[in-house]
Amino acid sequence: MDTKDFVDHLFSEYEETLELRDFKAIWIFAAGLFILLGFIIGFKFSWLVFIFAVAVQLAAQSMMTKPRS
Repeated sequence: MDTKDFVDHLFSEYEETLELRDFKAIWIFAAGLFILLGFIIGFKFSWLVFIFAVAVQLAAQSMMTKPRS
């Protein structure tokens, strides 16, 4: 492993930790919204928030990843 590969490896790990931090915010917001909507409209339909959270996470991941060339 030469120096360039090592630096690329370090930056890729750093970018992955940044992405994980952003996704934690999505899931914390979804959990809070689940509880809030659960008390407002009932827990019968508030679980739908998690489906939208998955969609938001997948959309964010697709925008953050680099296309392979």
